[in-house]
Amino acid sequence: MNNSKIGDIKRGGTLQYNRVLLGFCYLLPLMDTFNGMLIKSYSVSGLGIMYRLAFLAFLLYGFIRCKISRQLCVSLIMFGAYILLQYFVSGGYGFASVELTVKLFTPILMVQTLTREYKKGKIINSDVHKLFDWLSIVFPLTLIIPHALNIGYTTYLQTGYKAFYYATNEITFAMCTMIMYNYHRLMIKVEYRHLMRFIICVISGILIGTKISLGVSLFFIVVLVSKSLFNRKNSLKRLVLPVMVMITAIFVLRRFSGQVQMIVNRWLYHQAHAENNISFFFSGRNLYLSNGYALFRKMGWFTQLFGWGLGGANNGMVNIEMDLFDLLFSCGYIGLLLLIILYIQIIKGLKIKTYTGLLFIIISFASSAMGGHVLFTGLGGMSLALLFFYLSIMEPISEKKLFRTKEATAISSTTMRSEAL
Repeated sequence: MNNSKIGDIKRGGTLQYNRVLLGFCYLLPLMDTFNGMLIKSYSVSGLGIMYRLAFLAFLLYGFIRCKISRQLCVSLIMFGAYILLQYFVSGGYGFASVELTVKLFTPILMVQTLTREYKKGKIINSDVHKLFDWLSIVFPLTLIIPHALNIGYTTYLQTGYKAFYYATNEITFAMCTMIMYNYHRLMIKVEYRHLMRFIICVISGILIGTKISLGVSLFFIVVLVSKSLFNRKNSLKRLVLPVMVMITAIFVLRRFSGQVQMIVNRWLYHQAHAENNISFFFSGRNLYLSNGYALFRKMGWFTQLFGWGLGGANNGMVNIEMDLFDLLFSCGYIGLLLLIILYIQIIKGLKIKTYTGLLFIIISFASSAMGGHVLFTGLGGMSLALLFFYLSIMEPISEKKLFRTKEATAISSTTMRSEAL
């Protein structure tokens, strides 16, 4: 019995928990927009924290009402241990470290909960597609509409644009997630609704103006056009894709030429003043890294093992804005190693079998490594969890699979034996 049929059978009262669970995900772009608006316009914070604490409480309630798997049990034990340890090592900023620990584990618990409910048949494929379709429209509109109304804030000084979103790198990663989703949907089936969502997500990525958002946008435009032009079927819909993309490119260059030129000028300025190309590529983070590592080593063996606390970045400690190293300094070698093991187990549980899924994971962790603000932030972390959840239900494209299924292997072996006879 397939997942869709199971979902149809279980519709009713037992799905109320899952409706609320998905409802929290639907609210993600709206809550972060209003939260950023309150912080930037009125210096009032707390809405985002309350939303994520309520979401975490709802996730924990789900664990109580259901049988907990071994992996989920490990995650909960680690969550409790990290809260205690982070509070202990942080000294005067213990509460700030606990808050960031909640953000660190929310995406972990979130993806495990969503995949568990999916495996039980309580969330079905159409639910996931509807959620991502919604997010693919609302995320761009919360950027494009304020931009058209000439309100909101720039990404950097006079360059780029992020509307009312507070953290640049977080909305960057959220938009990259939507671009990857709609690219995959177009590769499965060429439909104009997927194409229009892809286009407005790309336009939003260009508006944001970070290296990552522009790089991801251009990369998937090139891949999409290339696959369409060289597709063997050469269907009319496939040929429409590159035409629409080129028309969109002309529109963007004409409509946003000033913003694009300012972004390019900013890049040229920083490249001219950077020590080398590596420093320009990482926006000078490599220099912060050397200073941060020197301080990390000076602080003794206990700090090297357990870190100086996630809240240290906002309380006088070095902030690299590269998640791998920020986690190393904040959680120590032991804390970072445990998190890596946990994420490896989560990725293995997704059972990704295609090159596209692997590509999405590589892009996600490259974004985390280069720009930070993914693994232990609110919007970035929840976007990562949603992407991982989507990877677990991804339909295969017309491509070779990374791993052969047991059934395919058995059929192949039987065929080889019969041919040998």
